[in-house]
Amino acid sequence: MAHESSLRVEHELFLRSFFPVPPPERVARQLVARMVTAEMRPGDVLFRRGEPSTNVYMVIDGEVLMEAPGEEPWHFGPRSMLGVADATLERDHLRTARVIHRSQVVSIDFDEYRSVLEDNFHFTMSSLVRAVTTIHEPASQLPRHLVFG
Repeated sequence: MAHESSLRVEHELFLRSFFPVPPPERVARQLVARMVTAEMRPGDVLFRRGEPSTNVYMVIDGEVLMEAPGEEPWHFGPRSMLGVADATLERDHLRTARVIHRSQVVSIDFDEYRSVLEDNFHFTMSSLVRAVTTIHEPASQLPRHLVFG
């Protein structure tokens, strides 16, 4: 019970630092109740290219590499969210996510994650606006061809 309690607190603290807008207590509780933590070793695979996108993954600690044949690998570290683009677009994974350093990863069923966000519209909109603003401001300082290819 003590381990479960400390894990819940750890997840809540992580969520409060993860989102661009700290989630209200109710949202944090709803998400934490759905989180599953896994300790991953180098070589472990979170998901494979071509598999259905059913979960989103948040890297608490460690490093994950996302790979696809003929493409440059993408590196993700702490506070990264993986699989959300594929799940949102309702497509199979386009890359394989492989752990390259010992990692602690949290997964949430995407349908449950989406349901919590839909039920908490004000929080979700605030997070989206903050995230987009955070990306837009530095991008607006770059030459147009670097931003839009």
